[in-house]
Amino acid sequence: MVIALLLLIPAVQTTVVHWTSSLASRQLQTEVYIESIYLKPFSELSLNGVLVRDLNDDTLLYAANLEAELLSFQSEPLSFELGEVALNSAYFNLYRSAEDSLLNLDFILEAFASEDTTSGGDFALFASNVSLTNARFQYHDYLLPVDSSDQIDWSHIGISELNTSISDIFIKNANVHATVDSLRLLEQSGFRIHQFFGDATVTDTLIQVNSMKIESGETSVYGSYAMHCDSWSSYADFIDAVELS
Repeated sequence: MVIALLLLIPAVQTTVVHWTSSLASRQLQTEVYIESIYLKPFSELSLNGVLVRDLNDDTLLYAANLEAELLSFQSEPLSFELGEVALNSAYFNLYRSAEDSLLNLDFILEAFASEDTTSGGDFALFASNVSLTNARFQYHDYLLPVDSSDQIDWSHIGISELNTSISDIFIKNANVHATVDSLRLLEQSGFRIHQFFGDATVTDTLIQVNSMKIESGETSVYGSYAMHCDSWSSYADFIDAVELS
């Protein structure tokens, strides 16, 4: 309660914002900006205007508001235990550069995969539930031309109206395990997913969803799906370097 009251003081808020931004910037090895931060009773954290840039100074992630129930925190090694987490009006911007053929996310994945903990590579996070409301996501491969047909262009994806609820999230460095309880989205081609759920695992060599269901229009698909590869860079040559099962 005392901490929450202290965070009502502008000078304290400014200090906490600078400390949090600096800690996140060191961990991710890029610019992280937080407009404001407020700790509600009891241990409910509210961040406004969260911005993460890539190494080209482009927006990688922006969230107008992030609410999180902070259960525990450890700085060395960096780890968080969270309860409910909610992101409102989030924007994810992923692309492969024509100059060096690298994903603008690669530097973060490399930082988390690093065994050198002095550079901030070791990281763990658990959250009981994460929800996204009215989020947007785009991916562009600038090495490939835009497909002007009305089909999904997998090299230039634009997703809006992204609403999802995900539970039992565990992140260890660049590995993710979670249960997708509900997901709905609209792709710029007009393709809409009305409902999706499944148990997901994401690593640098595997993306897998078990107990999966997808509903789109009048069509429903059940089963499991997996993509196997050697590393994240394999997705740059999806047809030849990624095995589907």
